[in-house]
Amino acid sequence: MEVKEWRVCSTSWVNVLLEIPSLGYGLHGHDVLVEACLKTERKGILVFDIEVLKKELEEILGKISRKKLSKILGSKDSSLEDLALYVCNELILRLSGIGEISVRVSVPNGSVEVTCYRKG
Repeated sequence: MEVKEWRVCSTSWVNVLLEIPSLGYGLHGHDVLVEACLKTERKGILVFDIEVLKKELEEILGKISRKKLSKILGSKDSSLEDLALYVCNELILRLSGIGEISVRVSVPNGSVEVTCYRKG
């Protein structure tokens, strides 16, 4: 039998305020396309309901939309990497036991992606 790897993805936009004073980047806003993917087994008709993933992603992004990410994180710096990790960690908490989650954040000149999973 062939082994298949399944990924279910959903995307949404967010406008977030980032700053990296340690590198000389002041406060600035970005429109960011956020893609969240679950890698898990297919145990029935669906791998995972895309609408559920979309709802969770939009709720997470709604909490940070048009806000300073550094303030939410309690840090001086906030980068695209921090945004990706924040979303990934929030999804892991909300969708426990699902498998591996990856989050890609994209701006016009490139993207950053992180994969996270719950230990144990």
